[in-house]
Amino acid sequence: MRTSLEYLFGWGYRDIEKLEELLEAAEKFNIYPDEILEDIKEIENDPTDINSWIYSTMSLLFYKIMDEVEKEIYDKNIIKKVEKIREEFSPYVNAMDSWFNNFLDEIDLQKDKNEIIEEVIKAIEKM
Repeated sequence: MRTSLEYLFGWGYRDIEKLEELLEAAEKFNIYPDEILEDIKEIENDPTDINSWIYSTMSLLFYKIMDEVEKEIYDKNIIKKVEKIREEFSPYVNAMDSWFNNFLDEIDLQKDKNEIIEEVIKAIEKM
């Protein structure tokens, strides 16, 4: 599949690898390619550009994870931190294209859904 995507769209191998990782994580939170494509179109990005897929997947995943985290926590200080993280989040600032990173870059998205949520909560508590 990677070879086909590289050939058809000129997508880079590492970009495809990152997108696959994000899509696998997104599926754990019931986010599927049709929803991602809809998001890409809504924000008028190019669906043939892999960066559009990466950014939309990362954005949808981030907000879904934060929604789940908010359901799990009751500490007002942590809730304020979540709100601040939401305000500062940008899928365009990530380890793939800059020396900056975003909150999701610090989380192991290969874990199962509950472990991801726990890891996010622990990371927020340390902030």
